[in-house]
Amino acid sequence: MDAPVPLPPLREFARLTRELRFANRFFLSPGPAALVEWVVSYALRHKRRMFAAGRRLYRARKHELHQERPYSRREIGAPPPMLSGQGRINPVGVPYLYLASDAQTAVAEARPWIGCKVTVGEFRMVHAVEVVNLSRRRFLRPVRAGRDEEEAWKRLISSLFSTPFDPRDDTAYVPTQYLAERLKREGFGGILYDSALRGEGYNVALFTPETARATRCSVVTVRAIGYRIHRTA
Repeated sequence: MDAPVPLPPLREFARLTRELRFANRFFLSPGPAALVEWVVSYALRHKRRMFAAGRRLYRARKHELHQERPYSRREIGAPPPMLSGQGRINPVGVPYLYLASDAQTAVAEARPWIGCKVTVGEFRMVHAVEVVNLSRRRFLRPVRAGRDEEEAWKRLISSLFSTPFDPRDDTAYVPTQYLAERLKREGFGGILYDSALRGEGYNVALFTPETARATRCSVVTVRAIGYRIHRTA
C-alpha cells in the first residue's frame, strides 16, 4: 500500500475554497492541490461505506401551484442533463440522484412552506455501491489514524458538505463539486453527508442516477415547519 499522503497545513483549506470560487476553477496551485490529494487518500483509507442492493432511500419534490396529482416514479428521479441545475455535489448539466435516509429528511431538503404539497418517492438500490462517508454522526467506526487527521477530516470536509449555503450564490458549491469529481474519479459511486436541514437524517448523492430506482410515490402536505432560535445577547 502506498504511504499516506501527509496532512497539509489547515490554512490551505480556506485557500482552497477561495481559489476554486474566485481564481482557478479547474487547476489548483500546489498547496490546495496537496490538500485535495490528502482528502482523497484519507477517504480511500478510512471513509468507505457500502450500500447494499435493496436499501431504501427517499427523494421529495415540491408540487407546482394547484398540482394535485403526485409526480410519477419517472418524474421523481434525477432530471435530464439539459434541465439539471447545479447542486451541492453536481455542476450544471451533470445530473446526480440526491436521496435522503428517510421521508422526513427528504421533505426537509426540498425546503417546502406551510401548505405546500410534496411528492415523496421511495427508492431501492438496484445494486451495491460504495460511497464516501462524510457524515459526522452516521456509520462511524474506529479509524486507525492519528487524532489530528480525523479532526482535520471532520472540520474541513464534513462541515463543508453539510453547511447551508445561499442558493443565490452561484459559486458557493464549486469547492464541493470539485472534491466530488475527484472522489468520483477514484471509483466511488456517491457521497454520504449529513443533512443541514434535519439533524436526524443524512443524504446520499449517487453519481449514476440509475443506481437506485423509484418503487412508489405518495403525496404529503406540509402542516408545520420548526425553527430553533439561538440567542446571542
